[in-house]
Amino acid sequence: MSKKLKIVFFAGKTSAIINFNSELIKNIVDNGHEVICLGPEDDCKEKIEKLGAKYAKIQLNRNSTNPLVVLNVIKRLKKYFRDNKFDLYYGFTTVPATYGSIAAKLAGIKNIYVAITGAGKIVLPKKGIFEKFVRLVLICLYKISLSGCKKVFFLNNQNMEFFLKHKIAKQTQAVRVGGSGVNLEKFTPKPLGDRNSFLFVGSLLKLKGIMEYMEAARMVKKKYPDAEFHIVGEIDERLSAISQDELNTYVCDGTVIYHGYQTDVRPYFAQCSCFVLPSYTEGIPTCVIEAMATQRPIITTHAPGCSETIVDGEDGFLVPVGDAEALADKMIYMIEHRKDAEKMALSALERVKQNFDVRKVNEKMIKTMSLD
Repeated sequence: MSKKLKIVFFAGKTSAIINFNSELIKNIVDNGHEVICLGPEDDCKEKIEKLGAKYAKIQLNRNSTNPLVVLNVIKRLKKYFRDNKFDLYYGFTTVPATYGSIAAKLAGIKNIYVAITGAGKIVLPKKGIFEKFVRLVLICLYKISLSGCKKVFFLNNQNMEFFLKHKIAKQTQAVRVGGSGVNLEKFTPKPLGDRNSFLFVGSLLKLKGIMEYMEAARMVKKKYPDAEFHIVGEIDERLSAISQDELNTYVCDGTVIYHGYQTDVRPYFAQCSCFVLPSYTEGIPTCVIEAMATQRPIITTHAPGCSETIVDGEDGFLVPVGDAEALADKMIYMIEHRKDAEKMALSALERVKQNFDVRKVNEKMIKTMSLD
Protein backbone atom coordinates (compact mmCIF):
# COMPACT_ATOMS: atom_id res chain seq x y z
CA MET A 1 0.00 0.00 0.00
CA SER A 2 2.41 2.70 -1.16
CA LYS A 3 -0.35 4.93 -2.53
CA LYS A 4 -2.16 7.55 -0.44
CA LEU A 5 -5.08 5.94 1.40
CA LYS A 6 -8.27 7.34 2.84
CA ILE A 7 -8.57 5.99 6.38
CA VAL A 8 -11.33 6.16 8.97
CA PHE A 9 -10.54 5.90 12.70
CA PHE A 10 -13.62 5.09 14.78
CA ALA A 11 -13.84 5.13 18.58
CA GLY A 12 -16.87 4.71 20.83
CA LYS A 13 -15.83 7.88 22.62
CA THR A 14 -14.15 10.68 20.68
CA SER A 15 -11.76 11.49 23.53
CA ALA A 16 -10.34 7.94 23.20
CA ILE A 17 -8.98 8.91 19.78
CA ILE A 18 -6.96 11.71 21.36
CA ASN A 19 -6.05 9.91 24.57
CA PHE A 20 -4.85 6.67 22.96
CA ASN A 21 -4.20 7.25 19.24
CA SER A 22 -2.79 10.77 18.82
CA GLU A 23 0.76 9.67 18.07
CA LEU A 24 -0.41 6.90 15.73
CA ILE A 25 -2.66 9.24 13.74
CA LYS A 26 0.05 11.88 13.46
CA ASN A 27 2.54 9.31 12.16
CA ILE A 28 0.06 8.02 9.58
CA VAL A 29 -0.75 11.56 8.41
CA ASP A 30 2.98 12.32 8.18
CA ASN A 31 3.29 9.28 5.91
CA GLY A 32 0.97 11.01 3.44
CA HIS A 33 -2.38 9.34 4.18
CA GLU A 34 -5.74 11.02 4.77
CA VAL A 35 -7.32 10.27 8.17
CA ILE A 36 -10.91 10.97 9.21
CA CYS A 37 -11.70 10.43 12.91
CA LEU A 38 -15.27 9.36 13.61
CA GLY A 39 -16.82 9.71 17.05
CA PRO A 40 -19.99 10.70 18.92
CA GLU A 41 -18.75 13.89 20.62
CA ASP A 42 -17.22 16.93 18.94
CA ASP A 43 -15.32 18.29 21.97
CA CYS A 44 -12.02 17.01 20.55
CA LYS A 45 -12.47 18.40 17.03
CA GLU A 46 -9.71 21.01 17.31
CA LYS A 47 -7.22 18.55 18.82
CA ILE A 48 -7.91 16.07 16.03
CA GLU A 49 -7.41 18.74 13.39
CA LYS A 50 -4.08 19.72 14.97
CA LEU A 51 -2.89 16.19 14.24
CA GLY A 52 -3.55 16.82 10.54
CA ALA A 53 -6.70 14.66 10.52
CA LYS A 54 -10.36 15.53 9.98
CA TYR A 55 -13.28 14.94 12.34
CA ALA A 56 -16.76 13.61 11.59
CA LYS A 57 -19.56 13.16 14.13
CA ILE A 58 -21.93 10.22 14.40
CA GLN A 59 -24.77 9.74 16.87
CA LEU A 60 -24.08 6.67 18.98
CA ASN A 61 -25.62 4.96 21.99
CA ARG A 62 -22.80 2.81 23.37
CA ASN A 63 -24.94 1.18 26.04
CA SER A 64 -27.99 0.05 24.10
CA THR A 65 -28.37 -3.67 23.39
CA ASN A 66 -31.71 -3.19 21.63
CA PRO A 67 -31.35 -5.07 18.31
CA LEU A 68 -33.19 -2.34 16.42
CA VAL A 69 -30.85 0.33 17.78
CA VAL A 70 -27.81 -1.81 16.96
CA LEU A 71 -29.02 -2.47 13.41
CA ASN A 72 -29.67 1.23 12.94
CA VAL A 73 -26.12 2.06 14.04
CA ILE A 74 -24.67 -0.50 11.63
CA LYS A 75 -26.89 0.82 8.83
CA ARG A 76 -25.80 4.44 9.38
CA LEU A 77 -22.13 3.47 9.63
CA LYS A 78 -22.37 1.39 6.46
CA LYS A 79 -23.86 4.35 4.56
CA TYR A 80 -21.19 6.73 5.87
CA PHE A 81 -18.37 4.35 4.97
CA ARG A 82 -19.78 3.65 1.50
CA ASP A 83 -20.47 7.32 0.74
CA ASN A 84 -16.91 8.30 1.66
CA LYS A 85 -15.20 5.39 -0.13
CA PHE A 86 -12.65 4.60 2.57
CA ASP A 87 -9.67 2.38 1.79
CA LEU A 88 -8.99 1.32 5.37
CA TYR A 89 -10.99 1.04 8.61
CA TYR A 90 -9.48 1.06 12.11
CA GLY A 91 -11.84 0.41 15.03
CA PHE A 92 -10.80 1.11 18.59
CA THR A 93 -12.86 0.13 21.69
CA THR A 94 -15.78 -2.33 21.80
CA VAL A 95 -18.49 -0.83 19.56
CA PRO A 96 -16.07 0.06 16.73
CA ALA A 97 -14.48 -3.40 17.00
CA THR A 98 -17.89 -5.08 16.65
CA TYR A 99 -20.66 -3.02 15.00
CA GLY A 100 -18.13 -0.82 13.21
CA SER A 101 -16.21 -3.68 11.63
CA ILE A 102 -19.48 -5.32 10.50
CA ALA A 103 -20.53 -2.04 8.85
CA ALA A 104 -17.10 -1.66 7.25
CA LYS A 105 -17.34 -5.15 5.73
CA LEU A 106 -20.86 -4.50 4.43
CA ALA A 107 -19.66 -1.20 2.95
CA GLY A 108 -17.02 -3.04 0.96
CA ILE A 109 -13.91 -1.81 2.79
CA LYS A 110 -11.18 -4.34 2.07
CA ASN A 111 -8.68 -3.37 4.74
CA ILE A 112 -10.30 -3.70 8.17
CA TYR A 113 -8.27 -3.56 11.39
CA VAL A 114 -9.49 -3.44 14.98
CA ALA A 115 -7.91 -3.23 18.42
CA ILE A 116 -9.23 -5.24 21.35
CA THR A 117 -8.62 -2.68 24.09
CA GLY A 118 -10.21 -4.76 26.82
CA ALA A 119 -12.62 -7.70 26.78
CA GLY A 120 -13.67 -7.84 30.41
CA LYS A 121 -17.26 -8.97 29.90
CA ILE A 122 -16.00 -11.99 28.00
CA VAL A 123 -12.87 -13.02 29.88
CA LEU A 124 -14.07 -12.40 33.44
CA PRO A 125 -15.33 -15.52 35.29
CA LYS A 126 -19.06 -16.20 34.83
CA LYS A 127 -21.13 -17.82 37.55
CA GLY A 128 -24.84 -17.67 36.72
CA ILE A 129 -26.71 -19.01 33.71
CA PHE A 130 -27.57 -15.51 32.49
CA GLU A 131 -23.93 -14.35 32.66
CA LYS A 132 -22.83 -17.43 30.73
CA PHE A 133 -25.52 -16.74 28.13
CA VAL A 134 -24.33 -13.14 27.77
CA ARG A 135 -20.77 -14.37 27.28
CA LEU A 136 -21.94 -16.76 24.53
CA VAL A 137 -23.78 -13.94 22.77
CA LEU A 138 -20.71 -11.69 22.96
CA ILE A 139 -18.45 -14.44 21.64
CA CYS A 140 -20.79 -14.93 18.67
CA LEU A 141 -20.88 -11.17 18.06
CA TYR A 142 -17.09 -10.93 18.08
CA LYS A 143 -16.74 -13.96 15.79
CA ILE A 144 -19.04 -12.32 13.22
CA SER A 145 -17.36 -8.94 13.63
CA LEU A 146 -13.76 -10.10 13.36
CA SER A 147 -14.34 -12.46 10.44
CA GLY A 148 -13.79 -9.64 7.97
CA CYS A 149 -10.67 -8.21 9.63
CA LYS A 150 -7.21 -8.47 8.15
CA LYS A 151 -5.57 -8.14 11.55
CA VAL A 152 -6.74 -7.86 15.14
CA PHE A 153 -4.47 -5.98 17.54
CA PHE A 154 -4.40 -7.28 21.11
CA LEU A 155 -3.06 -5.17 23.95
CA ASN A 156 -2.39 -8.09 26.29
CA ASN A 157 -1.63 -11.78 26.11
CA GLN A 158 -4.59 -12.94 28.21
CA ASN A 159 -7.16 -11.48 25.82
CA MET A 160 -5.31 -12.78 22.78
CA GLU A 161 -5.08 -16.30 24.20
CA PHE A 162 -8.78 -16.27 25.10
CA PHE A 163 -9.82 -15.13 21.60
CA LEU A 164 -7.63 -17.75 19.97
CA LYS A 165 -8.72 -20.56 22.32
CA HIS A 166 -12.41 -19.90 21.61
CA LYS A 167 -11.74 -19.42 17.88
CA ILE A 168 -13.05 -15.84 18.00
CA ALA A 169 -10.00 -14.74 16.02
CA LYS A 170 -7.56 -16.72 13.90
CA GLN A 171 -3.88 -17.10 14.67
CA THR A 172 -3.09 -15.43 11.35
CA GLN A 173 -5.12 -12.38 12.40
CA ALA A 174 -3.70 -11.86 15.89
CA VAL A 175 -1.02 -9.22 16.49
CA ARG A 176 0.21 -8.46 20.01
CA VAL A 177 1.18 -4.84 20.73
CA GLY A 178 2.23 -3.13 23.97
CA GLY A 179 -0.95 -1.19 24.54
CA SER A 180 -1.25 2.24 22.96
CA GLY A 181 2.21 3.04 24.23
CA VAL A 182 3.36 6.16 26.04
CA ASN A 183 5.14 9.23 24.71
CA LEU A 184 8.34 9.31 26.77
CA GLU A 185 8.99 12.91 25.73
CA LYS A 186 5.61 14.02 27.07
CA PHE A 187 5.55 11.90 30.23
CA THR A 188 8.90 12.43 31.93
CA PRO A 189 10.38 11.36 35.29
CA LYS A 190 9.59 13.52 38.31
CA PRO A 191 11.02 13.16 41.82
CA LEU A 192 8.75 11.63 44.45
CA GLY A 193 7.43 14.28 46.82
CA ASP A 194 7.50 14.07 50.60
CA ARG A 195 3.74 13.57 50.97
CA ASN A 196 2.07 10.18 51.15
CA SER A 197 -0.18 10.84 48.21
CA PHE A 198 -1.98 8.15 46.18
CA LEU A 199 -3.67 8.66 42.82
CA PHE A 200 -6.39 6.91 40.80
CA VAL A 201 -6.99 7.98 37.19
CA GLY A 202 -9.83 6.61 35.06
CA SER A 203 -13.55 6.49 34.48
CA LEU A 204 -15.35 5.96 37.78
CA LEU A 205 -16.53 2.46 36.95
CA LYS A 206 -16.89 -0.35 39.44
CA LEU A 207 -14.93 -2.54 37.01
CA LYS A 208 -12.04 -0.08 37.37
CA GLY A 209 -11.93 -0.88 41.09
CA ILE A 210 -12.89 2.61 42.21
CA MET A 211 -14.93 1.28 45.15
CA GLU A 212 -11.99 -0.82 46.38
CA TYR A 213 -9.73 2.23 46.03
CA MET A 214 -11.99 4.37 48.20
CA GLU A 215 -12.57 1.62 50.76
CA ALA A 216 -8.83 0.97 51.00
CA ALA A 217 -8.26 4.72 51.41
CA ARG A 218 -10.63 4.75 54.35
CA MET A 219 -8.71 1.87 55.97
CA VAL A 220 -5.32 3.53 55.46
CA LYS A 221 -6.46 6.87 56.85
CA LYS A 222 -7.35 5.21 60.15
CA LYS A 223 -3.62 4.55 60.62
CA TYR A 224 -2.22 7.46 58.62
CA PRO A 225 -4.75 10.34 58.74
CA ASP A 226 -2.48 12.66 56.72
CA ALA A 227 -2.30 10.30 53.73
CA GLU A 228 -3.98 11.73 50.63
CA PHE A 229 -6.09 9.83 48.09
CA HIS A 230 -6.77 11.64 44.84
CA ILE A 231 -9.17 10.72 42.04
CA VAL A 232 -9.05 12.07 38.47
CA GLY A 233 -11.81 10.97 36.11
CA GLU A 234 -15.45 11.33 35.23
CA ILE A 235 -18.57 9.49 36.28
CA ASP A 236 -19.24 7.49 33.14
CA GLU A 237 -22.64 6.89 31.56
CA ARG A 238 -22.11 3.14 31.49
CA LEU A 239 -24.08 0.75 33.70
CA SER A 240 -21.09 -0.13 35.90
CA ALA A 241 -20.42 3.52 36.81
CA ILE A 242 -20.70 4.54 40.44
CA SER A 243 -23.29 7.17 41.31
CA GLN A 244 -22.59 10.72 42.38
CA ASP A 245 -24.01 9.87 45.80
CA GLU A 246 -21.59 6.95 46.19
CA LEU A 247 -18.67 9.22 45.36
CA ASN A 248 -19.91 12.00 47.64
CA THR A 249 -19.94 9.62 50.62
CA TYR A 250 -16.14 9.38 50.45
CA VAL A 251 -15.52 12.98 49.36
CA CYS A 252 -17.62 14.57 52.10
CA ASP A 253 -15.94 12.67 54.94
CA GLY A 254 -12.47 13.59 53.64
CA THR A 255 -11.45 10.10 52.53
CA VAL A 256 -10.74 11.11 48.92
CA ILE A 257 -10.11 14.29 46.96
CA TYR A 258 -11.98 14.39 43.67
CA HIS A 259 -10.63 16.48 40.77
CA GLY A 260 -13.13 15.53 38.06
CA TYR A 261 -12.08 14.92 34.46
CA GLN A 262 -8.77 16.51 33.46
CA THR A 263 -7.37 16.92 29.95
CA ASP A 264 -3.80 16.88 31.26
CA VAL A 265 -3.07 14.36 34.01
CA ARG A 266 0.67 15.00 34.20
CA PRO A 267 0.51 17.46 37.13
CA TYR A 268 -1.42 14.86 39.14
CA PHE A 269 1.14 12.15 38.41
CA ALA A 270 3.88 14.56 39.49
CA GLN A 271 2.18 15.26 42.84
CA CYS A 272 1.53 11.63 43.84
CA SER A 273 3.94 9.24 45.51
CA CYS A 274 2.19 6.08 44.27
CA PHE A 275 -0.24 5.29 41.46
CA VAL A 276 -3.12 2.88 42.08
CA LEU A 277 -5.40 1.08 39.62
CA PRO A 278 -7.36 -1.83 41.20
CA SER A 279 -9.09 -2.70 37.91
CA TYR A 280 -10.93 -5.96 37.20
CA THR A 281 -9.71 -6.10 33.58
CA GLU A 282 -7.89 -3.92 31.04
CA GLY A 283 -6.25 -4.09 27.66
CA ILE A 284 -3.03 -2.44 28.76
CA PRO A 285 -3.96 0.41 31.13
CA THR A 286 -2.52 3.58 29.62
CA CYS A 287 -2.76 5.44 32.93
CA VAL A 288 -0.45 2.85 34.53
CA ILE A 289 2.27 3.12 31.89
CA GLU A 290 2.00 6.93 31.95
CA ALA A 291 2.54 6.82 35.72
CA MET A 292 5.51 4.48 35.21
CA ALA A 293 6.99 6.95 32.72
CA THR A 294 6.60 9.65 35.38
CA GLN A 295 8.68 7.39 37.65
CA ARG A 296 5.99 6.28 40.05
CA PRO A 297 5.65 2.94 41.86
CA ILE A 298 2.45 1.10 40.95
CA ILE A 299 -0.21 -0.85 42.80
CA THR A 300 -2.53 -2.70 40.44
CA THR A 301 -4.19 -6.11 40.24
CA HIS A 302 -3.58 -9.61 38.93
CA ALA A 303 -6.31 -8.90 36.35
CA PRO A 304 -5.83 -9.36 32.58
CA GLY A 305 -3.81 -6.47 31.18
CA CYS A 306 -2.90 -4.98 34.55
CA SER A 307 -0.61 -7.86 35.46
CA GLU A 308 1.36 -7.37 32.23
CA THR A 309 2.43 -3.83 33.07
CA ILE A 310 4.64 -4.48 36.10
CA VAL A 311 6.61 -7.20 37.85
CA ASP A 312 5.23 -7.80 41.33
CA GLY A 313 7.68 -6.66 43.99
CA GLU A 314 9.96 -4.89 41.50
CA ASP A 315 7.95 -2.02 40.00
CA GLY A 316 5.20 -2.07 42.64
CA PHE A 317 2.64 -4.61 43.74
CA LEU A 318 -0.08 -6.78 42.25
CA VAL A 319 -3.08 -7.45 44.51
CA PRO A 320 -6.12 -9.71 44.10
CA VAL A 321 -9.08 -8.25 42.23
CA GLY A 322 -11.82 -6.91 44.49
CA ASP A 323 -9.71 -7.07 47.67
CA ALA A 324 -9.74 -3.66 49.36
CA GLU A 325 -7.93 -4.98 52.44
CA ALA A 326 -4.99 -6.32 50.40
CA LEU A 327 -4.89 -3.00 48.55
CA ALA A 328 -4.78 -1.07 51.82
CA ASP A 329 -1.92 -3.28 53.08
CA LYS A 330 0.21 -2.43 50.04
CA MET A 331 -0.59 1.27 50.34
CA ILE A 332 0.59 1.15 53.95
CA TYR A 333 3.75 -0.64 52.81
CA MET A 334 4.48 2.22 50.39
CA ILE A 335 4.12 4.69 53.28
CA GLU A 336 6.26 2.72 55.71
CA HIS A 337 8.99 1.65 53.26
CA ARG A 338 9.88 4.81 51.40
CA LYS A 339 13.26 3.58 50.13
CA ASP A 340 11.61 0.50 48.60
CA ALA A 341 9.01 2.72 46.94
CA GLU A 342 11.77 4.84 45.40
CA LYS A 343 13.53 1.73 44.05
CA MET A 344 10.25 0.48 42.59
CA ALA A 345 9.71 3.86 40.92
CA LEU A 346 13.10 3.66 39.20
CA SER A 347 12.42 0.08 38.10
CA ALA A 348 8.99 1.09 36.72
CA LEU A 349 10.62 3.80 34.61
CA GLU A 350 13.12 1.37 33.10
CA ARG A 351 10.39 -1.18 32.35
CA VAL A 352 8.20 1.33 30.52
CA LYS A 353 11.16 2.43 28.39
CA GLN A 354 11.82 -1.16 27.36
CA ASN A 355 8.26 -2.35 26.74
CA PHE A 356 5.83 0.52 26.18
CA ASP A 357 7.56 3.22 24.14
CA VAL A 358 4.88 4.60 21.80
CA ARG A 359 7.36 4.87 18.93
CA LYS A 360 7.97 1.10 18.97
CA VAL A 361 4.24 0.33 19.29
CA ASN A 362 3.27 2.64 16.41
CA GLU A 363 6.06 1.38 14.18
CA LYS A 364 4.71 -2.16 14.52
CA MET A 365 1.09 -1.12 13.89
CA ILE A 366 1.91 1.05 10.89
CA LYS A 367 3.99 -1.72 9.35
CA THR A 368 1.23 -4.27 9.99
CA MET A 369 -1.34 -2.05 8.23
CA SER A 370 1.15 -1.31 5.39
CA LEU A 371 0.95 2.42 6.07
CA ASP A 372 4.71 3.03 6.11
